[in-house]
Amino acid sequence: GEPKPQFAELAHKIHLAVRQRRAAASILNLERREADIINFLPDATVAIDTQGVVIAWNRAMVKMTGIPSDQILGKGNFEYSIPFYQERRPILIDLVLKEDPVTDGKYPAITRDGTTLYSEITFPHFNNIRKATFWFTASPLYDMQGTIIGAIESIREITERKQGEEGLARSRERLKRAEQVSGSGHWEFDFKTREVITSEGARSIYGVPDGYMSLREVQQIPLSEYRPMLDEALRALIEDNQRYDVEFRIKRPNDGMILDIHSIAEYDPTRRVVFGVLQDITGRRRAEDLLRENEQKFRSLVEYALEGIFIVDFQGTILFANKAAARTIESEETEGLRGRNVMEFIAPESQQAVLSDFAQVAQGHDAYLAHYHAISAKGKRISIESIGKVISYEGKNVDLISIRDVTEKTSAEEALKASEEKYRLLIENSHDIIYT
Repeated sequence: GEPKPQFAELAHKIHLAVRQRRAAASILNLERREADIINFLPDATVAIDTQGVVIAWNRAMVKMTGIPSDQILGKGNFEYSIPFYQERRPILIDLVLKEDPVTDGKYPAITRDGTTLYSEITFPHFNNIRKATFWFTASPLYDMQGTIIGAIESIREITERKQGEEGLARSRERLKRAEQVSGSGHWEFDFKTREVITSEGARSIYGVPDGYMSLREVQQIPLSEYRPMLDEALRALIEDNQRYDVEFRIKRPNDGMILDIHSIAEYDPTRRVVFGVLQDITGRRRAEDLLRENEQKFRSLVEYALEGIFIVDFQGTILFANKAAARTIESEETEGLRGRNVMEFIAPESQQAVLSDFAQVAQGHDAYLAHYHAISAKGKRISIESIGKVISYEGKNVDLISIRDVTEKTSAEEALKASEEKYRLLIENSHDIIYT
């Protein structure tokens, strides 16, 4: 044919060949760049084609599994699953290419975000050495036309993070349990948001639902008469750095119960946050009130008892004496007896018996009647009956002693005994006279 058309056609073919060569080179360069990117990813990464043949096994994967890339690239038949599962089996990357309920069921949970899959697994003996937890992400690989040509999966070890999360969860559970056992809770007030964050224990005590509460909502719960005191305590904490340690009463919104509360708090000026703890002290307060009432009853009974009552330690020190005890030993006042030793009022001939009885009572052999001779504060000799019992007083074991002045009774008994003796002698002598 004509030279010009032939030349033009040749030029076109050459130009087309050059373009194709350049395109091929560009694709090759692109593939190399992609391979380099995969190879230098910080997460362990594996890629397969649609036939399940390994086409990428980066440096991080080599480090994680100990398997060099040249020993696994180009291999199929689930070779990539062996380092993790010690068997050939489909894994997350395979689920990207083909749904499989059996494989899906082998994962604790799989999260799907479009075509990307996420899962987490803990291996009890990874590499036959240790327990390890991994986070898996798998997604499809596409060519320039948008056709799926394989899949890629990245694997990140999160063992330390998981251990931290588990440790935090255990700490929270222990704190929750501690709050339940102690009837306490904690709270945090953020000045920036004006919100109060409360623990489960605090919400249970306050009788409020889960979630955030405004400061105004929290301030409605204490009884109104405590509001000025609480406001001043919070102001003093923040402005004057004074200790926040308050007791008040609340009316719970959910059931109307009135509770006694003790709360302490500290302020973090950097974060502008107040952190505090609170405790339900209703039971303790009622116990204290009951104890106070019982103590008052006991004191009244003892104070106005007709018999003398001493409370002494086992060294004989007088800790308490009622009015009848003071009258018995002729003391002007009860307070003057406190701190003195009871042995000061025991006659010498009875002191050894008293010391012996103290030892018996201290060993638990109490509540038996004893007789002693005593000397009053004015020097008068008296006879007393005494009975002792171990009790707890001001946090320690002591001897509660009840005494009775039996001087007149003893004198009468001695007089009667003497009279009987005279009568007996008289009868005996009279008998001798009659029959002689």
